[in-house]
Amino acid sequence: MSIDLSTLQNIKTLLTGEVNTEFSPKGLKVVCNGAVLTNVTNVQIQQSLDSPVGTFYFDAVGIDNSISPVDVGSTISIVTDTDVLLKTGYVFSKTFEYTTSRGATYSYQGRDITADLVDSSIGTAVAFTKNKTIHGIIQDTLDAIESPIRFVDKLANIIPFSSQIISDPTVNVIAFFQKLARIKGGVISTSPEGSLVLSRNLPLITINLTGGEDLILSLDYTKEGSGVYNRRNLLFQWRDGKEKLTDSKTTIHNSDVRKGRVITTNTSQPMKIHDAELQNEFDNATAEGQEKNVSLSCVGIDNIEGMLYNIGNRVVLTMSQENFIGSFIIQDLTITYTEEGGLKSFISGLGENAYKPKKLKEPKTGVL
Repeated sequence: MSIDLSTLQNIKTLLTGEVNTEFSPKGLKVVCNGAVLTNVTNVQIQQSLDSPVGTFYFDAVGIDNSISPVDVGSTISIVTDTDVLLKTGYVFSKTFEYTTSRGATYSYQGRDITADLVDSSIGTAVAFTKNKTIHGIIQDTLDAIESPIRFVDKLANIIPFSSQIISDPTVNVIAFFQKLARIKGGVISTSPEGSLVLSRNLPLITINLTGGEDLILSLDYTKEGSGVYNRRNLLFQWRDGKEKLTDSKTTIHNSDVRKGRVITTNTSQPMKIHDAELQNEFDNATAEGQEKNVSLSCVGIDNIEGMLYNIGNRVVLTMSQENFIGSFIIQDLTITYTEEGGLKSFISGLGENAYKPKKLKEPKTGVL
């Protein structure tokens, strides 16, 4: 009977706990329940600021489940020799295929543990007293739903809410946090380690197309101004204490755009006044951010100085120190690994205004 090297390595891992990266694809390691998978052929990791949750996908060819079991619910981490790309993933889908040409192939899909905050509602209404900071509200909410997710506050906004905040028991946890963040001028994102992060902007990254051209596969950078307006109106209805519907309007002015450019939109559902103001602010920021549309693909997962790409990063594009092309915020990031192409990053971005922190006025006492 013959035993291949992959099987021997898995047996060694189980017996000793030691991990030999020799069998890992070019330094990229997919670790399941503490054991390195050795037959991985394709890996993909995705993150987005719109829904701050890491998702992943990978194929494993001819894997022996009696040695390295991977199943729905298995814990997954994806790392390189120096960096963590995804630490707290779990498998939610497993597919098995068999062909005469490739043999047995397993395909797995999963998400980061922070997906629990996207899937969950708060459950029981939580009332926060006046003079509570955003840090305290977020941490108390995580404690109330017994979430193990670590909260990292980089905003350090110590100015408390002047009014009482009551969370709607049916509201999505992340949506609640995103509202709070926008009121205090911050952005909610997640880290590769599986933490919830409150910040203004993540570190600045410079990509020099001339000095590091071997890293860039393609770049499509478009800047335009057709979607911005001097005045943006949102028409909506809100309910008073007697459940009477009242027509109302919220308006945002942009003095950087010439007068005479006005747009008015109408919501189809009744909204609280504060929600309408938030929605109008969000629509306006998104429109301003779409002045710039960026699609960038590059070799590896970091720039020439070794700074990792991450959602929320502000990226500056240059041809040289004197030749500035433009800048943008990373909105979506996809990292892929294939046997043929190695590690690559695919980035899409919008102008900084899409996620530009703007402190909004606080809601009056009531449900947020």
